Amino acid sequence: MAHAATSRPHSSAPDSISLPASEECERAVLGAILLKSQLAGELDLRPEHFYLERHGRIFGAMRHLHQAGIGIDMRTLQARLEAQGDLDAVGGIAYLAGLDLDLPDIARAEAYAEIVKERFQRRELIQAAGQVMRDGLEGEISTPDLMGRLDAHVANLRSESSSGWPDAIDVADFLALDLPPRKWLAEGLIQDRDILMLHAMRGCGKSHFCFGLAYSLACGLDFLRYKIREPVPVLLCDGEQQSEDIQARLRSIQASVDQPPGSRFLLLARDQVNDLRSLATTQGQAAVERILTRLAAAGPRVLVIDSLSTLAPLPKDVSENDEAGWRPIQDWLLRLRRLGVTSIFVHHDNRAGAPRGTSARETLPSQIVHLKRPDGYSAIDGARFIVSLEKARGVHGPAARPFEAWLRSGPDGRQAWTLADLEDEKGEAIRAALASGVTSQRQIAKSTGIPYSTVNRWMKKRGREG
Repeated sequence: MAHAATSRPHSSAPDSISLPASEECERAVLGAILLKSQLAGELDLRPEHFYLERHGRIFGAMRHLHQAGIGIDMRTLQARLEAQGDLDAVGGIAYLAGLDLDLPDIARAEAYAEIVKERFQRRELIQAAGQVMRDGLEGEISTPDLMGRLDAHVANLRSESSSGWPDAIDVADFLALDLPPRKWLAEGLIQDRDILMLHAMRGCGKSHFCFGLAYSLACGLDFLRYKIREPVPVLLCDGEQQSEDIQARLRSIQASVDQPPGSRFLLLARDQVNDLRSLATTQGQAAVERILTRLAAAGPRVLVIDSLSTLAPLPKDVSENDEAGWRPIQDWLLRLRRLGVTSIFVHHDNRAGAPRGTSARETLPSQIVHLKRPDGYSAIDGARFIVSLEKARGVHGPAARPFEAWLRSGPDGRQAWTLADLEDEKGEAIRAALASGVTSQRQIAKSTGIPYSTVNRWMKKRGREG
């Protein structure tokens, strides 16, 4: 039958280029929905997937009716398109009446939808490559930036092609799944596929902690009081320090543990990369994911981000307190987790000692580690802080207790961590005060600098123990 004049395509490609499309499959999908309206909610399609604009408008109207709980037939569809002001643009009632005449088999509606979506993805890839080609010919954009843009387009298309509509799983089937047990990468601190946040005030020693942890994970060496059973590939992203300082720090760690890092430990430093995009953007995320694939095609991998404020800055018009600014990073970290990547990100404290910006950052991590200055700290102490687990999924008992860590240099110039249990250290100070003849709890608190409540608890506990 004769159809109304074909509307313009969604694509903005020049008329001389014939982009992949299947008008027949697009019409078949729309016709199938007219015959079976629930398909509007079952098919994995969006209006922009359709090449012809009028087909996209018709599908959008169908989806609106389905979401509103209205059955889809010729009359309801006509009324919806009239309400949108789109009825004439799609070819009128005559075009709608002919949609179901070309449908070969309603049972193949899902196959037709897959063809529509596949053609859309091809068009998107062709247009992205064309834009990169035009930018490359102009010569105003660097080659790494061009590759990053193309990688970002490919990553988005790959993610969309594998997503599909989410579906629930029967609990009996879920319980029957053979899921491998998760492994501790650092016992008492982080497991594979965890997301960990480390936060502290500026200058507290965050980089000493995350550099030491990253090096230890890559080598399979214990770090502080955390047992590391086997090495795991690590990508350390640094956005704060100069190259000379990073090199000196890594050399100091290597000399202290007497073990080279090996090829499983990669460094991405802003001081070495001029055009590293913000990790809040798809381009920056694609660049990091591309490097992660060098570590392993599958299996445990660790990504360390030091820090959010330098490596994932938000646009000027987006406040750090706005949850919407955090969502792109959160979605990315969740996608990495599905790929088997463990993420550790470093953040700064506000004046109250809490993580800066929106509290939404505290929802996602499995563990939140807070570094803070101990009582009596002096600048000459260097990297000395209390390690406190503010959030600890799967960490219980003694492993969850805070402790003090102090990085000091020995007579041979090597650096080593000195660890102290807070209760033991304070207990020794209280015992010394008692031995010197101070018996008043308030006087003990005043002379030692230990909070009165802590002194009171210690005395009561020792009293119960006799």
